[in-house]
Amino acid sequence: MKLIFIAGIREIDKSSIIKVAIKRFGKEKSNVTLVNFSDLESLEIDFDRISYDEIRNLTDNLYNELERKIGPVLKDPNSFVVIDGFFTERSKKYGHIPLITEKFFKVFNPNIVIVVEAVPETLTANEDTAKLIREEQTINKIYAVRSASLVGSPIKIIRLSSDVSKAIKEIDALIS
Repeated sequence: MKLIFIAGIREIDKSSIIKVAIKRFGKEKSNVTLVNFSDLESLEIDFDRISYDEIRNLTDNLYNELERKIGPVLKDPNSFVVIDGFFTERSKKYGHIPLITEKFFKVFNPNIVIVVEAVPETLTANEDTAKLIREEQTINKIYAVRSASLVGSPIKIIRLSSDVSKAIKEIDALIS
């Protein structure tokens, strides 16, 4: 079994890029299980109103839900699991709330970590929002290095440009 964790900020539509990469010549790869953080019930909360205790329980709830979703395919040596997620969630109250901690890497031991990022000014014309995006992308890279080093996972940084097909080919090559 091969597990790939793909992280990026919400402003980047990495989910669409991942879905296209999983499809090859119009035929979906049958041995790939895709789990998207946006579909997880444990993350359907208001991050601006969450309490300190809920933050501490958040990652346990997240890991339990992930384990239920990918548990059956973990035993298949030919399967690929692609987790489309986030290292942190932005909150007005707390700043950045970590979603992926050491426990994730120790439990799921991803084979590779992919960080998808973009030039902030291509995502927004607002200077303050661009600054937040830049900050969050920096935090993502720091989290990626720190977390992947726990289990020896390589880190691939994919920078989006106007040619999205390059990013699709890079992700597809890592899933193949």
